[in-house]
Amino acid sequence: MSKKPNEDVVNQISSPDNSRGFTEAAKTVGVVKSIKGLIVAGIWAVIIIPSSIFFMTKGLPKIIGIPAIAVIAGIVIIEAIQLKRAYSVDTRPENDNNIEITVDPDEVLEHYIAGIWRYGSGAGSYSVLGTGKNRTPENCLLITNKNIWAVTVPLEGAGKIISGTDISMWQWITMREDIEKMLKEMINIMTLEELIKACGAGVLIPKGEIAKFKTSEISNGVTFVMKNRKKFSYSIRNKEDYERAKSMLGSLI
Repeated sequence: MSKKPNEDVVNQISSPDNSRGFTEAAKTVGVVKSIKGLIVAGIWAVIIIPSSIFFMTKGLPKIIGIPAIAVIAGIVIIEAIQLKRAYSVDTRPENDNNIEITVDPDEVLEHYIAGIWRYGSGAGSYSVLGTGKNRTPENCLLITNKNIWAVTVPLEGAGKIISGTDISMWQWITMREDIEKMLKEMINIMTLEELIKACGAGVLIPKGEIAKFKTSEISNGVTFVMKNRKKFSYSIRNKEDYERAKSMLGSLI
């Protein structure tokens, strides 16, 4: 894995208020829901456990009473774990570089497309008890003279699933301007290599390895079909950006 850029450089950039507010709201909702679930489970436990014990002393078969106690106890434990996970979830953006980052000395940034969403082959996420991770949270394409880098501009909560909410998806839907604003700030103070590392690179698409470039008007989608048959598909949030991407990238093939 590549090293992260100098922390002093990265810390000069702060996540926009919209992303921080949305992420904290999602976390708060999750905590409240978990507290409610734990209270309800606790009430049922207070009713079912003593009742089961009482009826077992009166002849209720243990094969009925013990499973009833085990089930309600299990529900209480699960609700408690979910509350702990919701309360302690780290909302800082993921900064995992999924690929080795090597920027050639003569590689320069030419264009970018902010506000993208990975779909199709390879895209996906997972969560356990409401908390998890989006495996492909890329929200921006950096287009250089040699490569196309799909990266994640590190808005608060990017790449996280909090209380069942995929934060990256909602950032793509509602925060395209915030993604671009933060990206511009990073471009102003970072080298290309620092920028890619700070964002977290998910996909590297060498221009010379692209076999086909496809578009979809329905999804504002662009698909890069590589010579090794791998496909990378992204939906572009802004229609004008989609038209610009078609014009820029269509000439590669």
